[in-house]
Amino acid sequence: MINLYQLLGIAPNATPDQIRKALTTAAQQQSLPLDTLQKCQTWLLDTSKRKQYNARLFAEHPEILENMMAQANPPAPAETEKTEPPTKPSQASGNLYELLGVKPNAPDALIRDAIKQAAENGMDTDLLAQARFHLLHKERRTKYNHKIGIKSQKKLYWGIGTVLAIMVCIGTWKYINHYAENEKIKAISKEVSFQFKDPQSVQFENLKLVWIENQWLYLCGFVNAKNGFGAYTGLSPFAYDTTIKSLILPDSSYINIPSKKVENLKIINNGEEAIKIICQQ
Repeated sequence: MINLYQLLGIAPNATPDQIRKALTTAAQQQSLPLDTLQKCQTWLLDTSKRKQYNARLFAEHPEILENMMAQANPPAPAETEKTEPPTKPSQASGNLYELLGVKPNAPDALIRDAIKQAAENGMDTDLLAQARFHLLHKERRTKYNHKIGIKSQKKLYWGIGTVLAIMVCIGTWKYINHYAENEKIKAISKEVSFQFKDPQSVQFENLKLVWIENQWLYLCGFVNAKNGFGAYTGLSPFAYDTTIKSLILPDSSYINIPSKKVENLKIINNGEEAIKIICQQ
């Protein structure tokens, strides 16, 4: 079973915001195929489907779950690093978050790492004890935050995070849709190229997809190709019907077509007007 988290470069317990961010990055860098991005979107951003996916993933790869549990329950620090906090430690003169180099909304795991690093760097044991006492206990941390004036910080971060998540989500869908349309245009234009005598010489400009009555899909734009003498004949408007694989050119573009008969090539009288009607939809 494919590990979609690994493909996106995120942990299996990643938040929806982290998943959307990873999807956006992968789409922008085109590091993953479109069908893989769609699978990630389908299975990881829907709560019920994500539960089903995780159950299968952990069943087939139990080591993933074991690693998650190991990270959630890190081993106790070495005896030399243990410092029992006083029952009521005196308040540090500085902001404990600033002294540890972490943000007020930092998770407990990050604070533990910062305390461990500070101990290794020789921080005063009393400050370390205060950090453990105030910042690694939910209720005491709330009181400490209130005391140093960041009571509303959590709500502020939540609001900003929500706005950013919405922006990232909208940006992700727009980019994925744009990427999908470009891939479809590339595939259809390749089909059109083989309608000409020298497919390698075909050049396109201003390509776009046009749906008519939600039933017929056309590729519209301008095309230039070499004739039988190896010379370009100039840009010509065209419309390509993807349903019946038929290329429509104006009657003035006869010199562009292959010398051999192409059954599904249509050159019609007043073709330029017909193409204009199709492509202005």
